[in-house]
Amino acid sequence: MSWQEFHEEPTADLVEYMRVMGPGDQASADDAFHSFILRFRVYLQKLCRRVSAGYGYESYIGDQIAEETFMKFRTSGSFSPDKCKSPNLDQCIKLYLAKTARRALIDYDRKEKDENPFDGSEELAYEMPDIDNLRGDPERLTELKKQYEVVESVLSRLSDKHRVIYLTYKQYEHEMHGRDPDENGNPKQYYPPRSLLEKLRKETGLAQSTIRKYKEEANKMIEQLLKVYGNK
Repeated sequence: MSWQEFHEEPTADLVEYMRVMGPGDQASADDAFHSFILRFRVYLQKLCRRVSAGYGYESYIGDQIAEETFMKFRTSGSFSPDKCKSPNLDQCIKLYLAKTARRALIDYDRKEKDENPFDGSEELAYEMPDIDNLRGDPERLTELKKQYEVVESVLSRLSDKHRVIYLTYKQYEHEMHGRDPDENGNPKQYYPPRSLLEKLRKETGLAQSTIRKYKEEANKMIEQLLKVYGNK
Protein backbone atom coordinates (compact mmCIF):
# COMPACT_ATOMS: atom_id res chain seq x y z
CA MET A 1 0.00 0.00 0.00
CA SER A 2 1.07 3.59 -0.61
CA TRP A 3 0.33 6.34 1.90
CA GLN A 4 -2.56 7.48 -0.32
CA GLU A 5 -4.15 4.06 0.07
CA PHE A 6 -4.08 4.49 3.85
CA HIS A 7 -6.09 7.71 3.54
CA GLU A 8 -9.47 6.04 4.11
CA GLU A 9 -8.28 3.56 6.74
CA PRO A 10 -9.85 3.86 10.22
CA THR A 11 -7.58 5.60 12.72
CA ALA A 12 -7.29 2.46 14.87
CA ASP A 13 -5.94 0.54 11.88
CA LEU A 14 -3.45 3.32 11.09
CA VAL A 15 -2.07 3.14 14.62
CA GLU A 16 -1.69 -0.62 14.33
CA TYR A 17 -0.12 -0.54 10.86
CA MET A 18 2.46 2.12 11.70
CA ARG A 19 3.73 0.18 14.72
CA VAL A 20 4.16 -3.15 12.92
CA MET A 21 7.88 -3.71 12.37
CA GLY A 22 8.26 -7.25 11.10
CA PRO A 23 10.44 -8.22 8.13
CA GLY A 24 9.44 -6.17 5.10
CA ASP A 25 6.99 -4.00 7.06
CA GLN A 26 9.05 -0.81 7.26
CA ALA A 27 7.72 0.79 4.06
CA SER A 28 4.06 0.18 4.85
CA ALA A 29 4.57 1.31 8.47
CA ASP A 30 6.14 4.55 7.20
CA ASP A 31 3.23 5.08 4.78
CA ALA A 32 0.69 4.53 7.56
CA PHE A 33 2.57 7.00 9.78
CA HIS A 34 2.63 9.57 6.97
CA SER A 35 -1.14 9.26 6.61
CA PHE A 36 -1.54 9.51 10.39
CA ILE A 37 0.44 12.76 10.43
CA LEU A 38 -1.69 14.23 7.64
CA ARG A 39 -4.83 13.34 9.59
CA PHE A 40 -3.79 15.20 12.74
CA ARG A 41 -1.21 17.73 11.47
CA VAL A 42 -3.46 20.78 11.25
CA TYR A 43 -4.78 20.26 14.78
CA LEU A 44 -1.38 19.59 16.37
CA GLN A 45 0.52 22.27 14.49
CA LYS A 46 -2.04 24.93 15.39
CA LEU A 47 -1.97 23.84 19.04
CA CYS A 48 1.83 23.78 19.24
CA ARG A 49 2.20 27.18 17.59
CA ARG A 50 -0.33 28.72 19.97
CA VAL A 51 1.24 27.23 23.10
CA SER A 52 4.77 28.08 21.89
CA ALA A 53 3.73 31.69 21.36
CA GLY A 54 2.59 31.76 24.98
CA TYR A 55 6.18 30.96 25.96
CA GLY A 56 7.50 33.68 23.67
CA TYR A 57 8.74 31.40 20.89
CA GLU A 58 8.30 31.76 17.15
CA SER A 59 5.98 29.49 15.17
CA TYR A 60 8.80 27.29 13.86
CA ILE A 61 9.45 26.13 17.44
CA GLY A 62 5.84 25.00 17.59
CA ASP A 63 6.33 23.10 14.33
CA GLN A 64 9.45 21.50 15.79
CA ILE A 65 7.54 20.41 18.89
CA ALA A 66 4.75 19.01 16.70
CA GLU A 67 7.26 16.86 14.78
CA GLU A 68 8.78 15.60 18.01
CA THR A 69 5.31 14.80 19.36
CA PHE A 70 4.38 12.71 16.33
CA MET A 71 7.62 10.75 16.61
CA LYS A 72 7.04 10.14 20.32
CA PHE A 73 3.55 8.88 19.57
CA ARG A 74 4.93 6.41 17.06
CA THR A 75 7.88 5.13 19.07
CA SER A 76 6.68 5.19 22.67
CA GLY A 77 3.88 2.67 22.27
CA SER A 78 2.21 4.04 25.41
CA PHE A 79 -1.01 4.96 23.62
CA SER A 80 -3.49 2.13 23.20
CA PRO A 81 -6.87 2.49 21.45
CA ASP A 82 -8.23 0.00 24.00
CA LYS A 83 -7.66 2.56 26.76
CA CYS A 84 -9.76 5.21 25.03
CA LYS A 85 -12.83 5.96 27.16
CA SER A 86 -14.55 7.89 24.40
CA PRO A 87 -16.31 6.35 21.39
CA ASN A 88 -14.39 8.91 19.33
CA LEU A 89 -10.85 7.56 18.96
CA ASP A 90 -9.64 10.63 17.08
CA GLN A 91 -10.57 12.78 20.07
CA CYS A 92 -8.60 10.49 22.40
CA ILE A 93 -5.58 10.78 20.15
CA LYS A 94 -5.87 14.57 20.04
CA LEU A 95 -5.90 14.71 23.85
CA TYR A 96 -2.88 12.40 24.02
CA LEU A 97 -0.98 14.44 21.43
CA ALA A 98 -1.80 17.66 23.27
CA LYS A 99 -0.47 16.33 26.59
CA THR A 100 2.67 15.00 24.92
CA ALA A 101 3.27 18.29 23.11
CA ARG A 102 2.85 20.38 26.26
CA ARG A 103 5.36 18.20 28.13
CA ALA A 104 7.78 18.49 25.22
CA LEU A 105 7.44 22.27 25.19
CA ILE A 106 7.97 22.50 28.94
CA ASP A 107 11.14 20.43 28.55
CA TYR A 108 12.28 22.61 25.67
CA ASP A 109 11.70 25.82 27.62
CA ARG A 110 13.51 24.47 30.67
CA LYS A 111 16.54 23.46 28.63
CA GLU A 112 16.57 26.78 26.80
CA LYS A 113 16.67 28.74 30.03
CA ASP A 114 18.60 26.53 32.43
CA GLU A 115 20.76 23.91 30.77
CA ASN A 116 21.42 24.79 27.16
CA PRO A 117 25.14 24.27 26.48
CA PHE A 118 25.31 26.85 23.69
CA ASP A 119 26.44 30.43 24.25
CA GLY A 120 25.35 32.11 20.99
CA SER A 121 28.79 32.08 19.38
CA GLU A 122 28.06 28.97 17.27
CA GLU A 123 28.76 29.34 13.56
CA LEU A 124 27.54 27.57 10.45
CA ALA A 125 29.57 24.60 9.22
CA TYR A 126 30.46 24.60 5.52
CA GLU A 127 33.11 21.88 5.31
CA MET A 128 33.61 18.36 6.60
CA PRO A 129 35.92 18.11 9.64
CA ASP A 130 39.55 17.18 9.00
CA ILE A 131 40.14 13.55 9.98
CA ASP A 132 43.63 13.08 8.52
CA ASN A 133 45.29 13.60 11.89
CA LEU A 134 43.02 11.30 13.90
CA ARG A 135 44.76 8.72 16.06
CA GLY A 136 43.38 5.51 17.51
CA ASP A 137 42.49 1.95 16.67
CA PRO A 138 43.45 1.34 12.99
CA GLU A 139 40.33 -0.71 12.28
CA ARG A 140 38.09 1.99 13.72
CA LEU A 141 39.93 4.71 11.79
CA THR A 142 39.48 2.76 8.55
CA GLU A 143 35.75 2.52 9.24
CA LEU A 144 35.51 6.24 10.01
CA LYS A 145 37.33 7.18 6.81
CA LYS A 146 35.02 4.96 4.78
CA GLN A 147 31.98 6.65 6.36
CA TYR A 148 33.59 10.05 5.78
CA GLU A 149 33.99 9.27 2.07
CA VAL A 150 30.36 8.19 1.77
CA VAL A 151 29.10 11.38 3.43
CA GLU A 152 31.36 13.58 1.31
CA SER A 153 30.25 11.77 -1.84
CA VAL A 154 26.56 12.36 -1.07
CA LEU A 155 27.05 16.00 -0.10
CA SER A 156 28.98 16.67 -3.30
CA ARG A 157 25.89 15.65 -5.28
CA LEU A 158 23.48 17.76 -3.25
CA SER A 159 23.03 21.53 -3.25
CA ASP A 160 25.15 23.93 -1.22
CA LYS A 161 22.09 24.50 0.97
CA HIS A 162 21.83 20.80 1.75
CA ARG A 163 25.50 20.80 2.65
CA VAL A 164 25.52 23.68 5.12
CA ILE A 165 22.27 22.49 6.72
CA TYR A 166 23.48 18.90 7.15
CA LEU A 167 26.95 19.82 8.42
CA THR A 168 25.71 22.50 10.81
CA TYR A 169 23.17 20.21 12.43
CA LYS A 170 25.65 17.34 12.64
CA GLN A 171 28.29 19.51 14.27
CA TYR A 172 26.02 20.62 17.09
CA GLU A 173 24.12 17.36 17.41
CA HIS A 174 27.43 15.80 18.39
CA GLU A 175 27.85 18.39 21.11
CA MET A 176 24.25 17.90 22.27
CA HIS A 177 24.49 14.13 22.56
CA GLY A 178 27.91 14.17 24.23
CA ARG A 179 26.77 15.65 27.51
CA ASP A 180 25.90 13.98 30.79
CA PRO A 181 22.76 11.81 30.80
CA ASP A 182 19.51 12.97 32.35
CA GLU A 183 17.98 11.62 35.55
CA ASN A 184 16.73 8.53 33.68
CA GLY A 185 20.14 7.73 32.22
CA ASN A 186 19.21 8.90 28.71
CA PRO A 187 21.35 11.34 26.68
CA LYS A 188 20.18 14.90 27.20
CA GLN A 189 18.59 16.35 24.09
CA TYR A 190 19.07 19.98 23.13
CA TYR A 191 17.88 21.87 20.09
CA PRO A 192 20.38 24.04 18.23
CA PRO A 193 20.26 27.61 19.57
CA ARG A 194 17.85 30.03 17.98
CA SER A 195 20.70 32.33 17.02
CA LEU A 196 22.24 29.53 14.92
CA LEU A 197 18.92 28.69 13.27
CA GLU A 198 18.49 32.36 12.39
CA LYS A 199 21.92 32.33 10.73
CA LEU A 200 20.94 29.21 8.82
CA ARG A 201 17.71 30.76 7.57
CA LYS A 202 19.53 33.93 6.53
CA GLU A 203 22.31 32.00 4.76
CA THR A 204 19.98 29.68 2.84
CA GLY A 205 17.02 31.99 2.34
CA LEU A 206 14.77 29.12 3.45
CA ALA A 207 11.99 28.88 5.99
CA GLN A 208 12.66 26.68 9.00
CA SER A 209 10.19 24.05 7.77
CA THR A 210 12.06 23.84 4.44
CA ILE A 211 15.40 23.61 6.24
CA ARG A 212 14.09 20.57 8.10
CA LYS A 213 13.09 18.98 4.79
CA TYR A 214 16.57 19.59 3.35
CA LYS A 215 18.09 18.08 6.48
CA GLU A 216 15.85 15.01 6.22
CA GLU A 217 16.69 14.56 2.54
CA ALA A 218 20.43 14.65 3.19
CA ASN A 219 20.13 12.36 6.22
CA LYS A 220 18.06 9.82 4.32
CA MET A 221 20.47 9.62 1.38
CA ILE A 222 23.51 9.35 3.63
CA GLU A 223 21.96 6.74 5.90
CA GLN A 224 20.97 4.60 2.92
CA LEU A 225 24.47 4.64 1.45
CA LEU A 226 26.15 4.09 4.81
CA LYS A 227 24.15 0.89 5.21
CA VAL A 228 25.56 -0.32 1.89
CA TYR A 229 29.07 1.09 1.79
CA GLY A 230 29.99 2.65 5.10
CA ASN A 231 29.84 -0.20 7.54
CA LYS A 232 31.84 -2.94 5.81
